[in-house]
Amino acid sequence: MKVKIDVDMTPMEARELMGLPDVRPMQEAWLDKMNSKIEEHMEQLTPEAMIQNWMKAAGGNAEIFSDFMSAFMNMASKN
Repeated sequence: MKVKIDVDMTPMEARELMGLPDVRPMQEAWLDKMNSKIEEHMEQLTPEAMIQNWMKAAGGNAEIFSDFMSAFMNMASKN
């Protein structure tokens, strides 16, 4: 014997029926916090700020590469 029961309810009603907590306030608070964090750091995401950060890193990399090449040339000249 097969018994089939169709229940038409909203997700909120299903959560209440199963005894699950309503997490909407927690989700909304989390989203508000994330939005405020994004807004705090928005000026760091401008193209100008990103290029400045990249150039700082690239300058250090160029110096490291230069030091590496100097050391390599010094080793080659000793042989």
